[in-house]
Amino acid sequence: MCKHQGHRGDDTELLVLLCSRAGPTSHNLFFRPEPKLTSRRQARCWNIEQVQKTLGRHVCDKLLVAHGLLGCDATSRLCSIGKSAALKKLNSSAYLSGLLATFNTPGASKEDVITAGENALVCLYNGQPRGNTGHTEASTLLPVGFNKHCQS
Repeated sequence: MCKHQGHRGDDTELLVLLCSRAGPTSHNLFFRPEPKLTSRRQARCWNIEQVQKTLGRHVCDKLLVAHGLLGCDATSRLCSIGKSAALKKLNSSAYLSGLLATFNTPGASKEDVITAGENALVCLYNGQPRGNTGHTEASTLLPVGFNKHCQS
């Protein structure tokens, strides 16, 4: 039996899954994407345990949800909100972190998840969450999205 076992992958989704779902193991877990044919850089090798320590468990637990909300390879990202800006906000905003935690809460109702998702998007756009403005969800998101669209 082999002492070292590897799985190759070349996708951001795989890195996100490993960072958000890999638990402690007795083996080192690495992610090394294949370099693009046009790239002159040497391929990076990500030590998943080290990435998890750097990001912190509070971020890793919500990484998969944040990745899905912001878009991935199959979905375009939302109006110029990049992953790095959202990651900084997730790391600094207890409010956003709490909203994203709702997605991982066993027994959370459908309404709780919908409200958390709407408010997370509003938070990422620096808008006012539902309930604080007297507006409905749609009217809260529309001006924020419109303003962001006009800036691009």
